[in-house]
Amino acid sequence: MHTFIELWKPRPAWLALGADERQAYLDKVGPAIGQLLAAGVEIVGWGRIEDEPDGHTGTGHRWVAVWRMPSPDEVTLLRDLVAGAGWYDYFEQVNVVSELADPEAALRDHVTV
Repeated sequence: MHTFIELWKPRPAWLALGADERQAYLDKVGPAIGQLLAAGVEIVGWGRIEDEPDGHTGTGHRWVAVWRMPSPDEVTLLRDLVAGAGWYDYFEQVNVVSELADPEAALRDHVTV
């Protein structure tokens, strides 16, 4: 099982669009989500990233999505769908993919770096 985390923020091209244009683009992206769900991908959640308290600096990204994927094939599918939709024309994005493990296994990996 792979966990895929996306962080993104708007590019100037997105900010230049009017509300109707933004909604029209998002309406076109919607069916890709259905394709992912049909492939066995699970949406853990999407949300707006909260401001950091006490002056701590975050990543500067505005939104986050967390997905669970049964195999690397679905990771590739998501990446292909996002790129094919022209998403990166409108949003600057950072992705993180991991096969999550227990803390002990992850900490052991720190030693072998």
